Order: sequence, then C-alpha cells, then structure tokens
Amino acid sequence: DPSHHLVLLPFVSSFYEPLPLRSSRTSPSAAGYPHDMPAWVPIPFLSIALLCAVSLAISFILRKARIPGFPIIAGLIAGVLLGPSFLGRIAPDFHERLFIGGASERITLNHVLARENADQYLAETFDARVIDAQSAAASRPSISEARLSLESARRQHQRPLRIMASLLATLLVLTSALMSFERHNPARMFALNIGLWSFTLPAAVALFASLLLFDCDRYQSALVATAVGISPLFLLPFDRRIARNVEPAGPATLQFASRIAALLAVLIALWAFLSSQQGLAPTMIPPLVAFPVSWLLHACLKAVRTSLRMRRKLARAVITSHSLLLPPLAALASIHVEIFHAFSIWPTLLILVLADDGRWAGALVGSILTAGRDPLPTFRLLLPTLSAGSAQLLLTSLAAITHTLPPPIILSLLLGVALIELTTNLRRRVAVRFKQLHDDFPSLDEF
Repeated sequence: DPSHHLVLLPFVSSFYEPLPLRSSRTSPSAAGYPHDMPAWVPIPFLSIALLCAVSLAISFILRKARIPGFPIIAGLIAGVLLGPSFLGRIAPDFHERLFIGGASERITLNHVLARENADQYLAETFDARVIDAQSAAASRPSISEARLSLESARRQHQRPLRIMASLLATLLVLTSALMSFERHNPARMFALNIGLWSFTLPAAVALFASLLLFDCDRYQSALVATAVGISPLFLLPFDRRIARNVEPAGPATLQFASRIAALLAVLIALWAFLSSQQGLAPTMIPPLVAFPVSWLLHACLKAVRTSLRMRRKLARAVITSHSLLLPPLAALASIHVEIFHAFSIWPTLLILVLADDGRWAGALVGSILTAGRDPLPTFRLLLPTLSAGSAQLLLTSLAAITHTLPPPIILSLLLGVALIELTTNLRRRVAVRFKQLHDDFPSLDEF
C-alpha cells in the first residue's frame, strides 16, 4: 500500500528543498569572488589583468623566437591556457569565478534540478497521488527562474570582458588609419572587381555551408561569411613592397579593394549583431562603426603633407600598437572555447581553406574579369589580400565574447586566423618565386 510510505516523504523531500535565488549583489560569494580571495579584490579587473599579462608575456617569448604572427598566436595560446581547456580542468572553481561567473546561481540551479529529479523518483517509486502536487508544480517554474538567473549573472559578470574586447577592436581599427599613405591613384574598376569578388566568393561558400551543413541560423551564417570574407585592415610594409614592385599604384589599388570588401562585411555584421544580440549590440557597434571613421581619418591625414621619415615613424607606431592590442584580443576570443570538445573536422577544414585561399581566389576571379593584365604579376599583386588575420580575428572575437556563434565555428575561425599568421613567410617566398619566374620567363605573360 503506498500509504505506508507517507511517513518517508517529508524526510526525503527535505533534502531537495531549493535554495533561495540570490542576486549577484547580495554577497561577495554571489558576485563571483573565489573563496580564497578577499571580497575587496575586483574580480573583473583581475581577469582582464591576467589575460593581458599572460598574453603579452607569451607574445614577448614568441617574438624572441621569431614566430610569424606572434601577437595573435600568443593571444590564442593564452586564451587556451586560461580557458576551460587548461585552467578550467586543473582549477575549475577558480576559472568559473574568474572568467565565467554565476557560481552561486549554478549551485542553486543544480539544487533545483536535483529536487525535480527527486520528485520524479518519488512519483515513480511510490504513488503519484501521495506526492504533494503543489510542491511538484512549484519546482517547474523555479527551474526556468534559476536558468534565467544564471544566464543574467554570467552575462553581468562577463560585461567587463565584452567592453574590453570592444575597446581593443575599436583601437585596432582606428590605429590602422595611420598606415599606407599612398600618393598614387588606384585603378578603381580593377580594385572594385577585386574587392567585390575577394569578399563574395569565400563569403558565399561559408554562408551556404553554415546554413546547410553546420546547422547555423541566418544570423550566425552571416557572421561566418563576414569573418572569412573581410579584407586586411591595412597592408604591412612587406605587402606594400610586393604590390609596389608589380606596379606603382599597386598598394593604393589593394587598399581601395580592401575598403570595398570591408564595407560589405561591416554592413552584414551590423545587421547580424543588431538582429540576434539586441541586448549586447551597443557593445559590438563601436568596432564596426570605427571602420568608416578610420577611412575618413585616413583621408584627412593623407591631405596633410608629411615627410617620408614621419610616415615611417607612424607605420612603426601602428605596428607596435597592434603588437600590444592583438594578444589580449586573441585571448578574449579563445577564452571560452573548450578545444577538445569544440573541435569538428568539417567546419575546420572548410574554414581553413576559405580563410587562407578564399580571398585570394576571389580576388583572382575579379582580376580575370579585368582584361589586359599579365597573369604572373597579377598573381603576385593579389598575394597581400591573404594577410587578413587581424581583421578575421576582430569579427571572430566579437562573435565569441557575445556567444553568438557556436564553439566549433569559433574554434574553426580561430584556427583559420592562426593559419593565416603562420603562413606569412610562405606567402613572401611565393611572391619572390613569382617574380623570379616573371623575370626568367617573360613569355609566360602572353598566356
């Protein structure tokens, strides 16, 4: 008879009474402070300081080791070390309270879920008629309330990280306006074709693959497309020399083409962020708006006559500032990715191909549509379009810090950024080899 077990029900249910939901402002523990730290320690600033210190320290080591793309590679390594893949495994509580937040809300949610499981067990083991119906019904809304409280606590805890990512990305874009003061006029129709096709070809492939193969919605697919199609923020000195050796107006042409591709990427990314992340959109807007602002700033600075020595000083200042801005930004992009669980072979392979060769293939298609150009010099001229690692990192970091894209896609995009940076020296050797072929066999231009 189930009534024989009535005496056990209050005793069993007492172990699963839900804890009261606490706001993140009620106590230091609820605010996300580690148990072994005093309450006066500002955890958001501590997490930012730790990210910056570790990423810049690794960047210094990789620079001494002459690793290509050392600022971005160092940031990615720092994010993995401080993220769930390493620190989250050896010190999960410390990692959660430092970078994720909502520790007490998670405990409350687990307790509410345990009570729900206990009620179901009692209902199945005994007779549902002897279970307090009001107690079972009260646990259902408490679960949704606990989930919302956990999500809100984590979003509030990670707000300084989002602000930091937005600030770093905005500074990265604005400082790029101090580079590439070219005096020659670009070949505008040629640059228009290059810019349109260097963005459209990889972006279209990524868009349809994300929609049809990777189960992404239209906003996520649009962000993936913009990340693999965006152009370089500016041309590095060696890339400018490659373009200038082909034709005097080469750097100006590539710069104009980059702005065409960047404009398309910014417009689509703005639409995707505003449509999918209404609450977080104000944090994501400044880096995207900074693109047209940097172009206007570049035009104003170009109108001012500066000496060659001053332009070189500005270029060195920009490269130095980017070497300080990129490591923390890359760390913020990879801090929430668990690489062992997020790795997926097919998104990774596709995005690696698109990130490393898609822009160059699209630019090549655009150049073919412009008649009257020699093949080998054109191949060499378009090689700098591959140097878009920092731009792809910028959009990926904004999507990662807002959790807009799923972790497998974020990891694939970050691996694509790493591949772009690590193959920098290879692209330079290819450019030199193309020049040697052009000098040794000038008759190839006839084909």
